[in-house]
Amino acid sequence: PYWPSLTPQASPFQPHCQARDQLLHWTPQAHHRDPNPNPANPHPILTEEDLDHILQVIRASWGDSTKALYGARSLVFHVFCDSCQIPDQDRCPVSQPLLLSFISTYAITYSGCTLSNYVAGLKAWHLLHGHPWLIDPDTLKATIEGATCLAPPSSKHPP
Repeated sequence: PYWPSLTPQASPFQPHCQARDQLLHWTPQAHHRDPNPNPANPHPILTEEDLDHILQVIRASWGDSTKALYGARSLVFHVFCDSCQIPDQDRCPVSQPLLLSFISTYAITYSGCTLSNYVAGLKAWHLLHGHPWLIDPDTLKATIEGATCLAPPSSKHPP
């Protein structure tokens, strides 16, 4: 069950599952549109089983707690996109303006560290499903630093 403020809209691309399984089971719509996104290789040598095995190996690089955290972070992003009426196909690969809007929206609610973890979860989701991460690192760093400065005191741990 989801918290009332964190309930995603129903989507075949984000089936209900535990947070630790969301990275794997919440697939980008682009993943479903074109099973062979590389037109230079119209006859791929990899089978679906090969691709699934690759996903399992990548997924094994994260511990259960990391998978759960990344899955929960992905949930917040998808709920944000739902609230902004961002179609599934525009969520991955995430555009820089969309990601920066996501970070900026929550800058007054969450700490910069939390937002940085949200971004790490989204980046892992892209990696796991073979989508490029198109975000300029300098712009992302500046946005996270700005969010850190704007974070409410209640989101920060006491020294």
